[in-house]
Amino acid sequence: MKLEESIKADALNLGFDLVGIASASDPLLFETTEKYSDWLDNGYGASMTYLERHLPLKANPGALLPSLKSVLCVGLYYGTSSSNHDQNKAQVSIYTRGKDYHDVLEERLELLAKELQKKHG
Repeated sequence: MKLEESIKADALNLGFDLVGIASASDPLLFETTEKYSDWLDNGYGASMTYLERHLPLKANPGALLPSLKSVLCVGLYYGTSSSNHDQNKAQVSIYTRGKDYHDVLEERLELLAKELQKKHG
């Protein structure tokens, strides 16, 4: 099994729903960052000022880690299977209904890092 396939399989086995690997110098990264910057300029980040502070690292992740060659991106569905939706009642965002997704992601990312370290050094 190729390295990329092995990494993706490990991530999926740990419960991630999506996994992708891209070059840290992929031109699409920079194009996407420009769109993200426009989104912020339009005020869609509201009071979440950290989104703008982190923009330079999103545009150039190698600034954080100069030896960076690839970026591993994972996604995790944190919704519920419940379809109870009453138009007459206030709704609470899905991500607030379970365990804090920051904790869930951190836990799984640490497991993935350990697995990758064990298998690939």
